[in-house]
Amino acid sequence: METRASRTRKRTRNAQFRKQDSSSIIPSLPLEIGVEILSKLPVKSLLQFRSVSKSWLSLISSSEFINTHLRSCSNNKEYNYHRIILNFTCNLKDFPLHSLIYNPITEASEMDYPMKNSLTRWCDTANGLICLANKENSDKPMRMTNKLPSSGVNLYIWNPSIRKSRKLPDSGVKSKWFCSTYFRYGFGYDELHGDYKLVVIFNIFDDHRDDYAPFETKVKIYSLKSDSWRTVEDFEGSSLIDCSAKFVKGKLYWTKSATACEYNSEYGCCIIHFYEYDHGNSCDIISFDLAHETWGKVEQPNYGKGRFALRLGVLGSDLVVLCNYEGSHSDVWVMKDYGVKASWTKMFTIDCYDDPGKYEYYPRCYMPFSPPFYELYKGEILLLY
Repeated sequence: METRASRTRKRTRNAQFRKQDSSSIIPSLPLEIGVEILSKLPVKSLLQFRSVSKSWLSLISSSEFINTHLRSCSNNKEYNYHRIILNFTCNLKDFPLHSLIYNPITEASEMDYPMKNSLTRWCDTANGLICLANKENSDKPMRMTNKLPSSGVNLYIWNPSIRKSRKLPDSGVKSKWFCSTYFRYGFGYDELHGDYKLVVIFNIFDDHRDDYAPFETKVKIYSLKSDSWRTVEDFEGSSLIDCSAKFVKGKLYWTKSATACEYNSEYGCCIIHFYEYDHGNSCDIISFDLAHETWGKVEQPNYGKGRFALRLGVLGSDLVVLCNYEGSHSDVWVMKDYGVKASWTKMFTIDCYDDPGKYEYYPRCYMPFSPPFYELYKGEILLLY
């Protein structure tokens, strides 16, 4: 029979156990193993575990653990935490990459993002954070490209995992009378300073000129840590071709036309041209170092002869270039070592196939729209056509 004294001791032990810090709940478990276990859990579970104790809250909220969790998710070979986001329309949709691997047909669902009922479009992403642009008080939808209307655009950084967002302060760049302002984005993580940065390049065009050259260019950079904008040095040369940059190993990458680049006044985008490589490459790849905030130029591989268009992408942790040869094939190049021309390697060649299409404006030869997104463990690649 349980005595009164034993019942008192039992209640005391239970009370002491409830007061114990999480670090001593399982005394035999080393901290490193606990961190490794937690880093393999989905974000939803981690959000719940933050309420276990103050030490768990401190651990899960620390930048060191967040980076460890990001690396763990990125290296997951089953792609359990990877999602594909479709931004071809005003409504963002997504689906898990894991389901696409095992099911030939996967249905995308609408995302619940800030300003969903407004005119919102995707700009760029880094480490699971998404930059969104929202055009208010307009009866026209926000195009997939980047024309800045006179009413202005609000920018947001959104974390879909925890469903929180931050509205960015105004950049201070305004449209001018009889001018059109187009902007390009680049969003990435500055590991040296532990800061997410958004680079916005504003090209201001005179609507009465036909040379397609901006008469003024401004480059602004936003720091998430300081929640403020600064003006940085502009790059040399003409217009950027890409609407958004590719973020690889602390640097942002765009393709840039060496000559004035024609813009579409309706969509606010740069018209892609096929360049004749025989007469010299007219398309450059430029970089922006987020830590040192400096511009650079990337040496390109020897693509060969012919007319081609370039598109940048990211495969794993490497920069890749899709070289589309007009009406023929596409080569995929990967850069293993930044700035070293000899490190460019041609991974494979993709033959285009004939497709008459349903509409007259469809090309007869179907070519990849972007470089591979993923190289799966079976040797398969994921492409967007």
